[in-house]
Amino acid sequence: LLSSDEMLRETITMCLKKKGFDTITTFNAEEALELLEHFPYSFRVLITDNLMDKMNGIELIKEIKKRGYEFKKFVITSSMIGFELEIQKLKEIDERLTTLLKPFKPEELYRSIE
Repeated sequence: LLSSDEMLRETITMCLKKKGFDTITTFNAEEALELLEHFPYSFRVLITDNLMDKMNGIELIKEIKKRGYEFKKFVITSSMIGFELEIQKLKEIDERLTTLLKPFKPEELYRSIE
């Protein structure tokens, strides 16, 4: 789970733990990539905010794919409109990508990672 918004990270973590998911959280893409480097087979789902410092969620997913890491599902959360075209291009390349528009309900989060 990757978001620069601490409250969002805590809320999503709480929701996922209620459903039995183990979560690892980080606040930036660089740390997420470092975790992947050290634990490449430990993650099944990536939930990332799109708007972050240095590297946004779309760029992060592209970098993860470039490095060959495998995920069951990619979820991008966003509160801003404007990334639709880039997200659509990514979805055409990888059908595992799902988007969640903030604010979202826990049920929407659960459906996005099924």
